[in-house]
Amino acid sequence: MKKQTSRDYYEILGIAKNASPDDIKKAYRKMALKYHPDKNKDADAEEKFKEIAEAYEILSDDNKRSHYDQFGDVEREINFHDPRDVFAQFRQFVHGDDFLNEFMNRNPFGRSSRIRQRQRPCNPDLKNVCSISLKDAIKGTDIIVEATRLIACDTCKTTGVKNDDSNDICKACNGRGMKVQQSGNVIIQQTCNVCGGIGKKIEVCDKCNGNGYTEFHEKLNLKIPKGIPPMATLKLKDRGNITYQGDYKITGSLFVIIDYPESEEGVTLRNGELFITVKIPFNVVLLDEKVKINVFNCKRLALDLDSSKPSGYQYEIKNGGLIEGKSAFVKVFADFPQKDISDEDKKKLIGVMREIYGESATNFKPAAL
Repeated sequence: MKKQTSRDYYEILGIAKNASPDDIKKAYRKMALKYHPDKNKDADAEEKFKEIAEAYEILSDDNKRSHYDQFGDVEREINFHDPRDVFAQFRQFVHGDDFLNEFMNRNPFGRSSRIRQRQRPCNPDLKNVCSISLKDAIKGTDIIVEATRLIACDTCKTTGVKNDDSNDICKACNGRGMKVQQSGNVIIQQTCNVCGGIGKKIEVCDKCNGNGYTEFHEKLNLKIPKGIPPMATLKLKDRGNITYQGDYKITGSLFVIIDYPESEEGVTLRNGELFITVKIPFNVVLLDEKVKINVFNCKRLALDLDSSKPSGYQYEIKNGGLIEGKSAFVKVFADFPQKDISDEDKKKLIGVMREIYGESATNFKPAAL
């Protein structure tokens, strides 16, 4: 799907149309640092940041850049509606911790810098594996998913600190943020375990008791669609952990992986194809009639029996699988009478079988069905 654009990506990054990949990367880094919402509090900073990220995504890819230069549009749909996607891309571009250091080095005494030093960010996304039956996978069902989420404290933004802006120095390190120990000729320098390297006197956040997070147990209703593939992942937006990156609040998603057995009650599902075993009374097999196979009361297959086929013969039903274009394979076994029959009826039955098969044999060899 193409996304039409009238914007000039070169102009957005402030570079010439013949700019080298290295020039594009440098321009992106410079512009992204300038307009990142953690540094730039202008109302349009976030939108500008996303625009810069979009321009970089196109111009840093040779194929996309060539297509854009030739046609002035974008080859695929670009979705930057969620700012987290853009920020994650930028953090990856500048190699994780370099991103934080860039801002802390620029403003070492700012509140945002001190918050980042003490923040305990967590992975916003959660994963949960739920097991269901093969029957439910074929029919579709509703399940309840239990999840334990981490909810970041809005007061301390995961730092666990009450007074991050305190001007009182930490007495444990005399405001240096580091503790120095000497053992012989060896000098060991460690981050102060009292202030966490801030160098200021701190108090525990009253709201979260210094934990930075609270646990929230939740039960969620989830609809499983009919015919879901094994190990498929369903996304529940905004049901993951809630954390902070500086002053920016991030709400993750819950990803539910659906697992179920391949075989159950004579039914096997494999790559969208159904494999079924069924016992049919011997007299029905002899009638050469059409029968219906009921699969978990949600799928019915019509099967034309052929009495000339041996017991255990596998029929193929085109387009009978769970996915369009896939087949169902039905292996039919003749089910002989289980109850006792009279001697007279038994003799009649044996006489008919002799006419069909000839004299009864007593020696047999293995044979594939």
